[in-house]
Amino acid sequence: MPHYLIHYDGLCEPANPNGYACFGVVAYQEGQEVYTAASLIGVGQGMSNNVAEYEALRHALQYATEHGWRGVEVRGDSKLTVEQVTGRWSIKAEHLQPYVTECRALLQALGGSLGWVPRDRNERADELSRQAYTEARAAASKR
Repeated sequence: MPHYLIHYDGLCEPANPNGYACFGVVAYQEGQEVYTAASLIGVGQGMSNNVAEYEALRHALQYATEHGWRGVEVRGDSKLTVEQVTGRWSIKAEHLQPYVTECRALLQALGGSLGWVPRDRNERADELSRQAYTEARAAASKR
């Protein structure tokens, strides 16, 4: 069985909440980078680091699903997303419940695993989320 690994990260800047929420995702197959995503989710009301992290995780799991990546390992530096989706932490913010439900279902269907990594082991996904933020700010300044 091939080895599949996806790292994800999200951010909300310059203000959390209500800033620019962006995410980065990087997928590896047999140790080779095969996919990246750097995307703006939204700006302002309702945007937060937690929303950005969950959007990143959902995107990672949807990518794995679309490509049939059974047994995928998914890693992020957000303790909140990892602990809530794995069921070790309760969900206190009601608006995050739909993310938890969807991500749990996708992860289970893939037979995958979700784990936390320190920020310094999530550099590529962090770099992609920052790239999305930089591009979004540049686009906004041209308007």
